[in-house]
Amino acid sequence: MNNSRTKTTRNIIATIISLLLLTAAFVFLGAMAPSTDSLVGKWEAIDKGYIWEFSKSGDTYIATILYNKEALEADGKTYKKDVHNTDPKLQNRSIQGIIFITGLKYDDGTYVDGKIYSFLDGGFYDCKATVEGDELHLRAYQGIAAFGKTLELVRVK
Repeated sequence: MNNSRTKTTRNIIATIISLLLLTAAFVFLGAMAPSTDSLVGKWEAIDKGYIWEFSKSGDTYIATILYNKEALEADGKTYKKDVHNTDPKLQNRSIQGIIFITGLKYDDGTYVDGKIYSFLDGGFYDCKATVEGDELHLRAYQGIAAFGKTLELVRVK
């Protein structure tokens, strides 16, 4: 009889310890998951050619150009005009500060359904992004993500 109680007590203790360990694992993994707003902030291209700033706009995320060496005139100071824009009314605006990424939505660790505007050709492309610590991986593509280009950026501190 005493041996039976000992086994039952051991089983209960083992179950409680297992539940505590499982709970701790879920808490730890939840703390490691990226925040829905982990995209917000300034990001710089690894090749140092541009700096973007992401912010939240309602339920989606947008990005503006803070610096882009390809967008500068020959003097290295003046920003080019948006001459390739398909809207003639916007072709005279400066590229500096334009919102060029719109509509990114957070979905289970990935930002999806975004649109990126290319001032180089005036086109719009699909985009999605992931944040891993201080690294941002943005995939721009037309229709099929596998045929796109990934841009790598690091968080500006």
